[in-house]
Formats: sequence, structure tokens, C-alpha cells
Amino acid sequence: MKNNQKRIRNLLISVGALAVYFVLLRLLVRFETAGDDSNINNFVDAVWYAMVTLTTVGYGDMYPHTFGGQLIGYVFVLASLGVLGFLIGKINTFFTELSENARLGYRGTSFTDHMVIVGWNCFH
Repeated sequence: MKNNQKRIRNLLISVGALAVYFVLLRLLVRFETAGDDSNINNFVDAVWYAMVTLTTVGYGDMYPHTFGGQLIGYVFVLASLGVLGFLIGKINTFFTELSENARLGYRGTSFTDHMVIVGWNCFH
């Protein structure tokens, strides 16, 4: 896959994930404002709840009271596992590649705009 196609695909995935995130936040606000004794009353409260949940901090100051809000809360809790797994995987991949490139002697070497000719030397 070409580099530009990969970038476009990654951009579309990111925009799609953000769209789903904001739709879930809007639904959370709609469910919670319809319920009694809710402490998530506006979009800012929903963003705070989602960020605290997705980062696995979980202060407990805001939580959904309605059934629909709790379902969305489950999605955020399960998504936090995926987000953390993704970040830990990316960090691990970065350090593994860094270590492997140093072991193979690639540190400080750029392989762009070069030509490699195998089997040639000045004695032929």
C-alpha cells in the first residue's frame, strides 16, 4: 500500500472514531438529561465523564443514572481497555524497533535516495 493511501486510510479511521465518540457523548447527554438525579447535564459534563473513564482514572464524581447512559458507560469502559492496549503496543513497538535498528547498525543511516549494487567492487 502506498504511503499516501495509508495516511488517508488512517485519517479516515481517526475521523470515524472521533465521530462515533461525539455521537456517543451526545446520546449520553440526551439519556441523562431525561433521567432523574443525573449529574451529567451538558456536553462538557459528558466529555469530563468520558475522559475520566477512558483514562481509567474513575473519580466517581459523575456517573450515568439511566439505563441508556449506563450502556454508553460500558462502551467507554471497554474502549478504555482498547485505548490503553493500543498505546502500550505502540510504545512497545517503538522501543523494539529502536533497539533492533541499533543492533543492526542502522542508527544514523538513511536509506532514501540510495542505490545498492550487489556484487560490484573496484577489482572487476
